Amino acid sequence: MRGLDQLPAEQRPAAGAVANRVKDVLTELLDARARELAAACDGATTREDLTLPGRATWRGARHPVTLVIDEICAVLERLGFTRARGPEAETDWYNFIALNTPLDHPAADMHDTFYVAPGILLRSHTSPVQIRTMQEHQPPIRIVAPA
Repeated sequence: MRGLDQLPAEQRPAAGAVANRVKDVLTELLDARARELAAACDGATTREDLTLPGRATWRGARHPVTLVIDEICAVLERLGFTRARGPEAETDWYNFIALNTPLDHPAADMHDTFYVAPGILLRSHTSPVQIRTMQEHQPPIRIVAPA
């Protein structure tokens, strides 16, 4: 359209008519695409700017306490210890009775221990892991049982 004034006078009307038709077709195509995009965005709560560069998603990291526990266990493993693991939900027998702690002891009270079902509780210390290890292995036993 800007170059029409540089054409000879007899060619301007024909060139202008072609340029107007091209402009109308392009405008209609752009408007149709804008309507499609607007319809696709209806109901969306946020509108993202798709022209921005992509961002890598955060994958998370290990907790600092877990890192320290792993490091301590690695040192003890080099000294001949084995890392022992046990269930997080434990029976009251392993958590108290096998350790000579009667169930009427204050440590077994409902406000000190989280019971998930009758006789089943969240392990309140690492001693049940030690009991289970002693049941499964013969002495000498060298374990580390982190909480």
